[in-house]
Amino acid sequence: MPEVSVIIPTYNRSGFVVEAVNSVLSQTFDDLEVVVVNDGSSDETARVLENFNDPRVKPMHQANVGRSTARNRGFAESSGQFIVFLDDDDLFLPEKLEKQVNFLRENPDTGLVASGFNYVAHDEQIIQTAHPWKHVPVLGWRSCILEIGALHLSAVLVRRSAVLNLDVPFHDGLEACEDTDFFVRLSLTGCEMKWLQDVVCSYRQHASNTMGSLGGPRYREVIGWLLQRWFARDDLPPEMRAEQAEIEAYFDLVCALRAYAREEIEAGQRLLVAALKTCPEWETTMFPEFVARFVGYLHADPRIMIERVFGKLPGEYAHLAGLKREAYRSFLSKVVTAAQDGEGPLGESR
Repeated sequence: MPEVSVIIPTYNRSGFVVEAVNSVLSQTFDDLEVVVVNDGSSDETARVLENFNDPRVKPMHQANVGRSTARNRGFAESSGQFIVFLDDDDLFLPEKLEKQVNFLRENPDTGLVASGFNYVAHDEQIIQTAHPWKHVPVLGWRSCILEIGALHLSAVLVRRSAVLNLDVPFHDGLEACEDTDFFVRLSLTGCEMKWLQDVVCSYRQHASNTMGSLGGPRYREVIGWLLQRWFARDDLPPEMRAEQAEIEAYFDLVCALRAYAREEIEAGQRLLVAALKTCPEWETTMFPEFVARFVGYLHADPRIMIERVFGKLPGEYAHLAGLKREAYRSFLSKVVTAAQDGEGPLGESR
């Protein structure tokens, strides 16, 4: 029985998945299995998976049902006491598993260990490095919900026993935000999460990243479904229930900026109005900072994004156009701080 199970769902990424598997097989820690679930690929995925001459690689094939269901099957077929879900286009750095396994061995009360990661281009060139513990020092339900990008699924290691406390690891058919939901539900079961302050994997940025393809309204629909499920829980912390309106407004604002990024202007305006109606104090205290926080991720040219948002505000909030300079100032401050930290331009990871 291997100590670690690495679960990789894959769909039509035969080139990427080979690199992902090889990054696991090249680990300094070798007591592992690689459970690769080919989710109905129509490319060369089935062939390239069968070409691995390593008994630790366990490919399985199924009709296309989505990556959440594929991850669930991989988990059910795995046997390791430590689990990591690796996306098929991500890569482990060589000591990822050794460092995180040692951390969990040394911290028996910790259910999940999380680390930093590199954003890399298609050719694996580093774009920037994320040290999320600098901005999110404490992990819990609040950080899982409100700090988008702090936790990256491939950069964590979790105990099987913690995952078994969930009704299901991932909700079948969930097309986005399934990692956020996974982390939130883990935290609500009492799973203790801690940082190992190291960089352990590479998160590849490319045109077919799933989250980048979702516009504001669709993203809000998915989040709305999750919010309903979270707030229907009987074991919800009272402080989380008390913050429900603000959490809903937060996601309205996130989705408004997503809509602006994809030039879904009417949807962006509608979502922005919803957020600011709920939390009017955000007009001056949060809105320009929020725009500055997300523009680097949502658009290749942050200047275009800032100009679009402040140039196409809903009529009743046209007065916020005067805060454009503050958004620029905040964004530039983040760039400078990130450069000083060796991270590169800031941007959210989803």
